[in-house]
This record gives sequence, C-alpha cells and structure tokens, in this order.
Amino acid sequence: MSRAHGNGYQPMSTSNVELDEVRVDAAGSATRSRGGTYTHIDQFLQGIMRVDGQLALVRRGMQELDGIHKRLLQPISEADAHALNQSVTRKYDEVKGTLDDVGMRIKELEKDAGNATAEGTGDRPMARNQLRNVGRKYRDAVAEFRQAEMEHQRRAREHMARQLRVVRPEATAAEIDALLDSPPDGQPVRIFADNVMQSGRYANARNALREVEDRHIALVQLNQQVEELAQLFMDVATMVEDQDARIDAIFANADSIAKDITTGADEVEKAKEHRKNQIKLLWKLSCLLVVIVIAAVLYFLFGTSAGQTIIGSGSSSSSSPTPTPTTVTVTATPTATAPNAPKPT
Repeated sequence: MSRAHGNGYQPMSTSNVELDEVRVDAAGSATRSRGGTYTHIDQFLQGIMRVDGQLALVRRGMQELDGIHKRLLQPISEADAHALNQSVTRKYDEVKGTLDDVGMRIKELEKDAGNATAEGTGDRPMARNQLRNVGRKYRDAVAEFRQAEMEHQRRAREHMARQLRVVRPEATAAEIDALLDSPPDGQPVRIFADNVMQSGRYANARNALREVEDRHIALVQLNQQVEELAQLFMDVATMVEDQDARIDAIFANADSIAKDITTGADEVEKAKEHRKNQIKLLWKLSCLLVVIVIAAVLYFLFGTSAGQTIIGSGSSSSSSPTPTPTTVTVTATPTATAPNAPKPT
C-alpha cells in the first residue's frame, strides 16, 4: 500500500508490515469470515496500533520540517539554502505521503471491523470507538500539519518582505504582496530588480534581491502545499463526519453476509443428509437386486435340472412298449366218457 509521493519518496512507516497483513488466514478461532479470509479482533487492534504509530511519526516529521524552515530564515549561503529547500520538499512529501496512507488504512480498518466483530457482542462497540478515536486523531494531525505549513508560509513572507524593503524601502505592503503572490519571473519581480540599480547601497540591495529570488521559488511551492493541505483537511473532515454511517453500513453488510453463510451452511448440511439417504436407498436396492439375480441363477441352475430329471423319468415310463396280449387257443380233444360220468346237459 505504500506509494511514492512528490519526488518519489516513500511515506514513513512503523514497520514493513502492510495493512493487508491485518487479515490473516486462520481456520478455527476467527470470529467472522468473508471471501475465504478470516479476521480476528486482535489483528484489527494491531492495525489500530499501526495507525497510531504512523501518526506519531507524522508529528515527529512535522517537528523536523519546522527545524528546517527555521534554518532557512537564518543567514546562510546560496548552496546551503538550495540544500535545505530540497530537504523541505523531501520531508514534506514524507509527511504528506504518510497522512495519505493513514487515510487509506483507516478505511481498510473500517471494513475489517465488520469481519472482526459479530452482532450482539462487546467487540462491535469497542471497534466502533477505536475507529472514532483514530479518525479524530487523523483529522487533528492533518489540521496541525496544515497549521504548521501556514506558519512556515507566514514566516517566509515576512522574511522576504524585510529583504524587499532593503531593495526598495518605500515599497508598500500591496506591492510586496503582489511580488510574493506572483510567479518568480513576473512583472513585480522586474520592478524591484530595476530599483537595485537606483539603490545607494547596491551591494546590499543586490544580495537581498538575489535571496528573495531564491526563496520566491520555495515560497510558490509552499503556497501550493498549503492549498493542498487545505483540500486534504476538508476531505478528512468529511470522512470523519460520515464515519458512523459508513461503519453502520459495513456492519449491516457483514451481518447479511454472515446470515447468508449460515443459511447456506444449513442448506449444504440438508443436501448432505439427503445425499446420504439416497446412497443408503441405492445400497438397499442394489442388495435386493443382487439377491434376485442370485435366486434366479440358482433357480435356473438347480430348479431346471430337477424338473428335467422328473420329466425324463416320466417320459421313459410312457415310452416302454405296450405288452401285446397273448391269445391262448384251447382245442378240445374228445375223450372216452366215464360210465358214471354225468352227461352234459
């Protein structure tokens, strides 16, 4: 999330850990998940601490920047002034870049608060309070930085006004303001340059004008920085003012997602149970089919053989040759009749 600002310098950071590391994969004790990523309340609090650390670095950078501006107001060589102006630009970019980064981190933490807390728990109001506090600290830091740059602007203008009066003692405040508000190569600068030739103290006037010309470029940049910070302050003030509504929307969305996940999990369990019942029924039908197949095979193997044996026996009996009845012919042969034998009737 770190990015270059201004001349390519990176914003100050308390560590090499980016905000994305506030979200950690950890199956188990996560209080809420979304998109497959789990967020713990303790990681959320660590993210708050990182932002606090960066805001502390912002104030330290502001102090360093103030020291550089004060050195610029002292009598120094042209080379030293050039080096200090570069240091001012570099330090301003660091502080401004860190403030921009903090703003994005706070918005990410607001989203993480929805994942890290659950409805009806004490974590939710605690997370809201933490976000409110860090939002106010962020707004105050931007306001302090803006105020500090405005003070640097005021001191630089007063210093340059004194130098211009060396060049042209009769210069009015309007004429001086016109030069300070004009581009470095504008008409007011040429007017004061013409007065150098007419000055009774040519050397002093020439040195004073050269210093004004060198500082004028830095003043133009400082004016732009003050305007930039004014816009940043308005943006941050709006962000802090709308923070509660934004957090409410995030919490509501997180609760809706959690409800959908719970409903989906229940549906999955029901589908699993239905699938199990289907598998059981298929097993029962498969077993029944196997039994029927085995019974049919046994029937055809054994039942058919026995039937053929019985049928074969019956066929053998019926196919035996029918005995032909034997006709016995009895031929009567006349014999002598016994004397006492009765005569046939």
